[in-house]
Amino acid sequence: MTEPRVLALRAIELPPEESGAMLDRVLRRLRMKPLALDLFEKHPNLAVASRRFVWLVSPTLLYPYGKRTIAEHCLAEAILGGTQSNNNRVRAYVEGLLAKVTMLLEVRVTSGQHIWNPLVDQPLMTWLQDRPDAVVDNEGGPIQPLPVPRAFAASIALRILDPVDYQYVPGLAGEAA
Repeated sequence: MTEPRVLALRAIELPPEESGAMLDRVLRRLRMKPLALDLFEKHPNLAVASRRFVWLVSPTLLYPYGKRTIAEHCLAEAILGGTQSNNNRVRAYVEGLLAKVTMLLEVRVTSGQHIWNPLVDQPLMTWLQDRPDAVVDNEGGPIQPLPVPRAFAASIALRILDPVDYQYVPGLAGEAA
């Protein structure tokens, strides 16, 4: 049985300059900035994917069951994977970044009757600029229908990765063009 495909927007264009400052703040909070910068120097595509990721999910969106933001959880996993890997650091980084991305399914950001959907809507940072009344509603439950976690992660990957890195995401290897 094959997983249902989740359609997502293609890659987010290079986010605004402020995404770099946002990523920098997340890396400093994690105390992983030197490790990340070393990886980014060797693999600039990871820096771009990380900026897109932070713009997509916001550096301030807290995971409801802890003190860290979702961006912090995902980037910490990615950086640890990328720096500890003896083989393919890009693969380990991508796998780490996507390993906890399903945390997004546990939060709901709403503005009136609109619910932000990370698969099809604008990146959260852009979405919030257009909706100053938006609130995080952790009591409302996840987006419905609930996507298959692997398909959800692949859809997020389509939004943040360069096509050359799709090969590291199950189900996307054939999408690289």
